[in-house]
Amino acid sequence: MNTDGSVEELNRRPPGESCQRKVSLLLSGGFCQYMYPDTNSVLRAAEGEIRRSLHFTPCELNKTESSCSIPGFLSDLVESKLKVWIENAFLAQTMKTDQEYVLEDHGIVLVDYSCTDVLENCMKWCDGLQQFLEMKHQSKLSDMAVITNYMSNIGLLQKYKCQIYGLSGTLGQEAEIKTLRRIYEGIKTCQIPSFKRRKLFEIQGVIMKDEKEWMRKICHVVTEQTQATVYREQRAVLVICETIKRAKLIDRAFGRKVPNKKLYVNNNMDNTAISEMLQAGDVIIATNLAGRGTDLKISNSVKAAGGLFVVKTLLPKNARVEAQAFGRAGRQGSPGSGQLIVCFSQIPLNLFEKCNLDMMTAKKIRDDLAAKELRAYMDLHIPKIKKEEELFSVYLEKLKLLYKSANNNPAATDVSALNEFWGIWLLTKVSERDCIVTLTKLLKADLGKALEKLRKRQTPLSNLHHYTVHGRDLQKLGKLSETLFISCSYIQMMRRSFICGAVLGQQGGAQFVAVAGRSMLLLARRHNAGGSLAPLVPDRAEKPATAVATVFVETNADYRQRWEINGTICMYE
Repeated sequence: MNTDGSVEELNRRPPGESCQRKVSLLLSGGFCQYMYPDTNSVLRAAEGEIRRSLHFTPCELNKTESSCSIPGFLSDLVESKLKVWIENAFLAQTMKTDQEYVLEDHGIVLVDYSCTDVLENCMKWCDGLQQFLEMKHQSKLSDMAVITNYMSNIGLLQKYKCQIYGLSGTLGQEAEIKTLRRIYEGIKTCQIPSFKRRKLFEIQGVIMKDEKEWMRKICHVVTEQTQATVYREQRAVLVICETIKRAKLIDRAFGRKVPNKKLYVNNNMDNTAISEMLQAGDVIIATNLAGRGTDLKISNSVKAAGGLFVVKTLLPKNARVEAQAFGRAGRQGSPGSGQLIVCFSQIPLNLFEKCNLDMMTAKKIRDDLAAKELRAYMDLHIPKIKKEEELFSVYLEKLKLLYKSANNNPAATDVSALNEFWGIWLLTKVSERDCIVTLTKLLKADLGKALEKLRKRQTPLSNLHHYTVHGRDLQKLGKLSETLFISCSYIQMMRRSFICGAVLGQQGGAQFVAVAGRSMLLLARRHNAGGSLAPLVPDRAEKPATAVATVFVETNADYRQRWEINGTICMYE
């Protein structure tokens, strides 16, 4: 309030400035304020800070804590993927264990959370997400791999053309069937009746207001089904949960009220729970791991009591997944029943608008959204898959040329270098806007240049590691002259772009000195060339290993001092 009695707006901004309201927080008696109004602002700020710290070789070696020196041949990759890496760094902080991933003895294992809940032991997240999760849990960092093979399920089936006579599966609703017909031209679908009439009874599903009521309802239904009544004996129950975390929560909630309970959430563990015949009173608490493709055997006493009872504790993302879950009961002519028990707070926000949502309305909205997602999949994802597979075919043709030029036995290092070139090319050169014709021409030209460099014993990506590995392999084969040719190429590359520690570090440099220096000595002894190797390394020919090591460390006095103290140079003489 001003002295004249008028009220002036607090935190008034100059004209033209954003009028977005900042939120103040009161923490421990003091005020603080959000620095950024939204997620995009945070990401932009993080990107700006990181870019200021990046230095690509060749550059001056910066020893500040915030400085990050990166090999120059990776500059295009970093520029194209930096935003995605930053987004994944923040995403890793929000991801939860026992939901999107689990912690195993050998590291972090992703869970196929949206579909099957299977632990994918042979898969890793891309674009740095796997590594950020490993940092989060302070576990051993894995290598960030470059994807070089592109063959989708769609592409594989399309290669068979008219030679597939039939496939069986759960089709789902009309939207799914239309999608299949658009992907696979000329495909016909039909409903195959079961050999035995299905005796499944679905009880009306319920939506509970909060998690406490939801948990009580699940416990009540399960205990009711596993207790004998005047008209039936005990039944067996399968409880299907959304995540591993919720399955464990429900397992604890059952406590002693459900004595014969078994947890099935991890396909890496002993899972005799689903292989043994279910007896009266048995309860399996599982994720969607048990919701599809699992054939649960039930005893005669369970069949007589009404068969297996399935409790689905979440609203499935589409009718097909729902049918698969309830398909665990009433199999092969046996009786069975099931019920959806859903918590209102766990339903995705875009599925409801009011608190009195009933199950029928929720399913209808869900089916409409599923159809919309399928249309988006056809419009966005399928073209991307086809583009990558067409480019992959171009790469395979060039790879055949490499094999043909080497009588079908190319050096493993050459194949590895070409694979790396192709993988990084795809990451840095391809975008959704690019035409496949333009990309094909560009890829053919770039792969042609890469093959030409390999013929000249050069690396197509200026990756110095290629020289070290290739030189070591040639040395093992006794091809010392070729090893030294590679070593001299390495020296020339170092003089143009090498900064010690930033590119290979002390260990990588030591490996190179070992390979090149030893090859020089062996070649000199083999040809009785005395001690002079002037034609190979004209300006440093007195001591071969020292010649190479000197080039490696001469740009950095700090490294030179360390090498002299440790005797690294002298050990090869």
